[in-house]
Amino acid sequence: MDVLKSDSPLIVYLDVKSPYAFISVKPTLALERDLGLTFDWRPYTLDIPSYLGSARKEKGAVVESSGRSPKIWNAIRYAYRDARRYAEIQGYMLKGTEKIWDSSIANMGILFVNLYFRDRIPAYLEAIYPPFWRRELDIEDIDVKSPYAFISVKPTLALERDLGLTFDWRPYTLDIPSYLGSARKEKGAVVESSGRSPKIWNAIRYAYRDARRYAEIQGYMLKGTEKIWDSSIANMGILFVNLYFRDRIPAYLEAIYPPFWRRELDIEDIEVVKCCLEEAGIESTGFDDFISGEGKKMHDHILAHRFDAGMYGVPTYVLGEDVFFGREHLPYIRWVLTGKQGMPPDVCNEVTV
Repeated sequence: MDVLKSDSPLIVYLDVKSPYAFISVKPTLALERDLGLTFDWRPYTLDIPSYLGSARKEKGAVVESSGRSPKIWNAIRYAYRDARRYAEIQGYMLKGTEKIWDSSIANMGILFVNLYFRDRIPAYLEAIYPPFWRRELDIEDIDVKSPYAFISVKPTLALERDLGLTFDWRPYTLDIPSYLGSARKEKGAVVESSGRSPKIWNAIRYAYRDARRYAEIQGYMLKGTEKIWDSSIANMGILFVNLYFRDRIPAYLEAIYPPFWRRELDIEDIEVVKCCLEEAGIESTGFDDFISGEGKKMHDHILAHRFDAGMYGVPTYVLGEDVFFGREHLPYIRWVLTGKQGMPPDVCNEVTV
């Protein structure tokens, strides 16, 4: 790819972490639409520390800074004020970031959509830019093979819908044998088991009974699995949909979760997962390349950093700097996202049908 040449009449370079790129998106899309042309949208991941120094904030206060003179700080503050003016005119919120983000993955998303789903460029940019600049890190890390993640889906989607927000749905593929041992069943009888004490077996049986209660209230069937599944392909499907077909997240989760927990779905088969994508109204072309390239890198990056981030299970919710494990925290999360009005709620498993 020649950086200055294209078959399109105009090349547009963007970086998700640039406030000026953010406020350029709407007018550039409008120009493209008004002229009936197809622009070539490409990423340009800025190396900000190389020319503006680096810094990190916590709750608005600078806790780390390197290579930033008073002149540079003034220029950066002005840039945010300037960009914020135009963002507000466009109906967006623009908050200064708390750190310098590595935006390469989100930027590669621009390349991916531009190459394979060109008509979805406006939708992808709308899905990625505004929530990033609102600092809405309302992240759900989720694994298809977790029964507790399964029964968290409906109430989490309901919260997202009720508040009119866009959450960032991400996979967290559990390594169950590392902490609960492993086992395999045939027709309900255990035929293999390793590293499972009677106490662990009791905890696992209770977890399934507990999750089944709430699944049935939601109108779902939940059968215990016959083996420990490798859920990475189905989980990368969550990444794929979240990045490129954000409005289809509810449909994909509905296509993948209920049949898996009815024991009707082989989530280790890529063709089965692609059928779930298609059932959810998502073009699965490009998914094979995604799970062997960009998607695998993103998936593995999450797993490599999960413990450092304070995550250990699913469903996990990340709200700003706070990490919550379990759907029982959804009432508190709702309270925070709606401005902390009234008394904070206690933990509670909300029933959503």
